[in-house]
Amino acid sequence: MSTTSSLSPLIIQKRKRSDKMDTKNTRRHTIYYFSAIGLFTLVSCFLIFGMIDISESNVFLAIFWMFGFAVLTLNVGYVLVSAIAALLTKNMPSLKEKRLRHLPKTAVVYVVRNEHEVVIKENMAESFANNRERNVDIWLLSNSDIDECVVAEKRAIAGLQKRFGKRRVRYFQTRNNSLRRKHVCIHQWLGAYPEYRYFAVCDADSILPHGTLRRLVSKAEHPANKSIALFQSHISIIKRATYFSSFLSFGQDICQGIYSRANQNVFGRGVSYGSGCLIRCKAFRKIEVPDWVLSHDIWDTVSLEEKGYRVVFCSDVVTYGRYPSNYIEYLKRTRRWIAGTLESMPRCLRSKVSPGTRFMVLYPAYMYAIQPLFLIWIFSGFFYNNKVLVPMLVTQKYAFLGGSFVDLEMGSHLFFTMAIISGHRFIKCRNLKEAKHIIVEFLTTMLLCLNSIIFDSASVIKWLIFRKKGMGWVPMKKGPYQKMAIKDVAKELWPVALIGVVSLILGIIYNPLWTLFASPFICSFILGIPVAYLTGHVTTIE
Repeated sequence: MSTTSSLSPLIIQKRKRSDKMDTKNTRRHTIYYFSAIGLFTLVSCFLIFGMIDISESNVFLAIFWMFGFAVLTLNVGYVLVSAIAALLTKNMPSLKEKRLRHLPKTAVVYVVRNEHEVVIKENMAESFANNRERNVDIWLLSNSDIDECVVAEKRAIAGLQKRFGKRRVRYFQTRNNSLRRKHVCIHQWLGAYPEYRYFAVCDADSILPHGTLRRLVSKAEHPANKSIALFQSHISIIKRATYFSSFLSFGQDICQGIYSRANQNVFGRGVSYGSGCLIRCKAFRKIEVPDWVLSHDIWDTVSLEEKGYRVVFCSDVVTYGRYPSNYIEYLKRTRRWIAGTLESMPRCLRSKVSPGTRFMVLYPAYMYAIQPLFLIWIFSGFFYNNKVLVPMLVTQKYAFLGGSFVDLEMGSHLFFTMAIISGHRFIKCRNLKEAKHIIVEFLTTMLLCLNSIIFDSASVIKWLIFRKKGMGWVPMKKGPYQKMAIKDVAKELWPVALIGVVSLILGIIYNPLWTLFASPFICSFILGIPVAYLTGHVTTIE
């Protein structure tokens, strides 16, 4: 007898009323959320637009500058509002869990491609030892196309089978998967082995802590969560072998604790990260994702919702992964993410999904797509109140509500924006040590990752020109870390360093004030090579 049929009509009726109330509250929270972001953007634009003297400026440049400001300020509004939402909803209860004597048939699947044998063996062994229960098996799903790697995988599996038993440790190799896509491999495995009710997806660098699988399955088994198909954990970074991975991974933890948690509490749903999640096999079999898709996690989220399911973010369940060990590896991963995100947008735009889901899957595309605009907007400020060249962007004192003039400079808005971008993360701090980590992470980002505005802009423009489907990819290096040579870093970053030097020279000569405002970017461009080299070295930070 099913769970639903065994319930009394009164209980079913109460549950339906509760679901309707939850839906109503979610809609109201969504309206408040979007309205707050929109209000912040409008007020900011109202203030800054009053400082532009249209009559003395180049009209085209003034309109472009104001448009760019509005588009960019939208993100600042989201950062501020999500931080406030995370703070206001921090005590919201997590998903209910059902007490289970035994787990239903569940698989932990590691989907790998040409990975280091030691990484595979160590991470699979730790995850299975931490979650070894009755009815739980662990699988290695191979997407590898290098013979030596396939041999190494089978050797790793043989070692794990010797430790845990052949019936519990299994191996599957993909077929007819020329692009080596993860989702294709998973669907092939599901078709061949239909006996599982749930499966947990892991990358080669994933580790499931003790009891993680039981907690996720307990949530999935609770009757109140039957409409949820994918339970996404908070992915924290482990084995921080370099300064780069240590500094920025702490920031990633903070961001998930703010943005992902706020979105879950406001919208009642989240998005798939592609790993560190538990999925219902029955629901996942219903969706179809083309084999050329690069960012399958976006398609999974949208397709599951179209089938009547939800994806949720479980902030109270933590799994582990790795962050790129250096900035060069980080850029390679970002290029792949940009292509995968942008190619998935037509699918999201035509889908009938909730406003919250549409916002969450389109937000990364917005962040990538505005990079070229942001880059041009920064350099357009060079013409702001220029005293040597023809002044093309002229400001004036701002009259508030038709009264006395208020001397608000452009710089005041810049520093206010920087305070929001950096300061909102402190709401998650629990002690001075974490505050110090946030400060160091912010400074590292300022000195290094602002280089990405040029590289990301180039990747966006390249995708817009070629629109190539079926892009090949190379997995992030997860084996023993190697120290980078300075010449390899310089080979990748020298164009940006040159732009930084030229910008500094021209700025000092023609517009020192713009040079001051653009100094975070100029410093990042110039110092990118030495900072990337130093932060990418092996260290003892864990």
